[in-house]
Amino acid sequence: MYLGIVEDDPDQLDLLTLWAESSQHKARGFANAQAFMSSLGQDRFDLILIDWMLPDSTGLELVRWIREHIGWETPVMVFTSCDDESTVV
Repeated sequence: MYLGIVEDDPDQLDLLTLWAESSQHKARGFANAQAFMSSLGQDRFDLILIDWMLPDSTGLELVRWIREHIGWETPVMVFTSCDDESTVV
């Protein structure tokens, strides 16, 4: 499986990439939404992992962009360190 990971914290991005690769998956990380969007001419991901809070977008905005430009076939997971109920819901 080829994973696209959008996470602005370099340590978190490294950890997520390590976990994916240690499970025999390939992963490519992006520090922001723009870098991810720019890569889509070159990459097709089997799963996309997105941080909820990014420096140039939000997880929700990026999911909307993905659905409009890639479609609904590719699964997307959004993650966050926020634990307030309104964000989690």
